[in-house]
Amino acid sequence: VELAGGYLVELGKAGASGDLRETQALAHRLKGGLSWIGADRAAEVAAEIESLCRAGEIVRATGLCDTLRIETECVVAAIRGAEEFPAR
Repeated sequence: VELAGGYLVELGKAGASGDLRETQALAHRLKGGLSWIGADRAAEVAAEIESLCRAGEIVRATGLCDTLRIETECVVAAIRGAEEFPAR
């Protein structure tokens, strides 16, 4: 959770600079972490970014970065909210 913000910033920078390899690698890392915690929707967006990069579609991949950021922020907020109200 703590690394997600940094990865998202780096993803945006890599996409904006047209770096397909780095954008794909960061999307892959995010996909793995998001899948591991059960954040399926966010993981699907990361997988789509990764797939678009493999296809050389950096513009389309970069266009999904905001969607991934929003989905991931929602997941992080839910996790932080759950930490504030632990099960008894």
